[in-house]
Amino acid sequence: MLTCAPARAGHPIETQRALADYVVDLWDAGEDCRHRLWAVREIYAEPDL
Repeated sequence: MLTCAPARAGHPIETQRALADYVVDLWDAGEDCRHRLWAVREIYAEPDL
């Protein structure tokens, strides 16, 4: 839960399609991290009184 999906390693981008794929992969990795961070926050959140 404390590790995120890896972002794709940078490499030369030669086409618009390759750039779009890279951006989508980056977005997915970030979304994975945001989701995992939210789950950790929920575990450690203080209960509402």
